[in-house]
Amino acid sequence: MHRLFLLCLALAGLLAVACTSQAAKQPVSTASDVVVIPAMSELVRGSQRLTFGVFDSDGNQLDQPSVTVKMSYLDGDKYVAKGQYTAQYQKITVGVPDVHANGVSESHIDVPGFYLVPAVTIDKRGVWQAEVAITLKGAAKTGTLALQVVAKTDTPAIGAQVPASKTPTAKDVKDLSEITSRTPPEPFFLQTSIAQEVQARHPFVVAFATPAFCVTRMCGPVLEIARKVAVNTGNAQLSGNKVDFIQVEPYDLTIARTKGQLSPVPAFTEWGLHTEPYIFVVDAQGRVAAKFEGLLTPDELAAAVKKVSQ
Repeated sequence: MHRLFLLCLALAGLLAVACTSQAAKQPVSTASDVVVIPAMSELVRGSQRLTFGVFDSDGNQLDQPSVTVKMSYLDGDKYVAKGQYTAQYQKITVGVPDVHANGVSESHIDVPGFYLVPAVTIDKRGVWQAEVAITLKGAAKTGTLALQVVAKTDTPAIGAQVPASKTPTAKDVKDLSEITSRTPPEPFFLQTSIAQEVQARHPFVVAFATPAFCVTRMCGPVLEIARKVAVNTGNAQLSGNKVDFIQVEPYDLTIARTKGQLSPVPAFTEWGLHTEPYIFVVDAQGRVAAKFEGLLTPDELAAAVKKVSQ
């Protein structure tokens, strides 16, 4: 675990979800040509998103337009081929805002991008392998990623009823900075709670993300992608919107700011979370319509929002 954490730090924290305790279930590459790091920790049977980063031996993140992924399943002492996929590189173009002490605001890119296979078919639980092939300096290179597939996840599954967690809103505080670490705070993220949305039978998107205290460094980009989708789909208005967007800080901000400790808030635990960021799209019946661990694209989230808003 310690060596895994040091490796992730050496890779500048990019896609560092692999460094969290839960995500350590998904090891890094076992091959020496290139290093492959998973950008997710939960894998279950069925159709599954597969996200990862690829790095050379010097720790430089690779961004070729696409790579080939060969999936296989460990059956006894040998791997059985289970299909081949193409992973497209997804460049992160949404900047993360930051307000300096002198009042100057600027944006920056925390994570440059990631590779995505939108749907991988996984029909068994157990140990799987993803062999990633990429061309590096004119030569074919491979990296092998070991994956642990479980029967069910701790987080709410697709189609499952979500916990009606009581999360803080703007009405509960004098200053929005008390319930968000985004600078500056985004008011429309903080107007309603999960419990209120579930009770009202209203579709919503909830982002468990903390820009200031994120272990994985992906919270800022993911929250800004959610903001972009809310604005572009007309769901960022403070009244009359079809789908509400909520940000929930995974950790108690008072404790994080005064003691430097990450103490999970009740909602984080109630939703079975072990890492961040995580986005859930919930329909009017209070069921999970889509879920995204770690990095995602604006198009993925916008498509999910469209389905629950119809």
